[in-house]
Amino acid sequence: PTLAAEALSLPDGSNGGAAGFMAGGAGWSFVPTTNLLVTSVGYLDLAVTGGDPEAVVTIWSGTNAVVANYTGITDSSALAGEIVSAAVPPLPLVQGQPYTITVHATPLTSSVWYGSFYDNRGLLSDAQFQVAAELADYQAWQLKPDGTFAPLSSDPVWNQELLWLGPTFTYEVGIPRPTLTIARTNNNRVLLTWPTNAVGFGLQGSIGVTGAYSNITNF
Repeated sequence: PTLAAEALSLPDGSNGGAAGFMAGGAGWSFVPTTNLLVTSVGYLDLAVTGGDPEAVVTIWSGTNAVVANYTGITDSSALAGEIVSAAVPPLPLVQGQPYTITVHATPLTSSVWYGSFYDNRGLLSDAQFQVAAELADYQAWQLKPDGTFAPLSSDPVWNQELLWLGPTFTYEVGIPRPTLTIARTNNNRVLLTWPTNAVGFGLQGSIGVTGAYSNITNF
């Protein structure tokens, strides 16, 4: 595997932007240009030394389906104004699929998230940021207390230049999809095989072609 890469680069530091707060939570969307494997998630915590035990980092498919929730991300050595992060079980992100990452305090309905504002145009903040080359179609979002999303700016071009920090993650590049092989045996059964150590993937099955799929653990 390759070394973990940072989703966001912050030349002015994690606390370089203008500080403020937002009702609900903060986030940003992206489309991987290659298959990725998320290895850690984190967030900027301005309010509490050691991190916020009520912080929830969520990775969404698009902006309407939760892929993974991460809670309990704290670090006793982290100071207020630093990124607090933790390793997570490897999570595959598929090339060409839209995703969003957000952070909020629980419960979302009363969450107020303190963060740092970055603006690559320099209109609202002198602090700038860079998105990793493997992440295309960046857009900044507010996760509203009712669970819906709103862009930070109504101007979609400017919205690509804004960041409310907020959440971030690290990843590894080029995680291949495992190949599933199906072969018929001589007793009218089928044999499924796949490569070993297919990190981040699991086998699912259904009793019917159009039925609901569930994880298979007894094999």
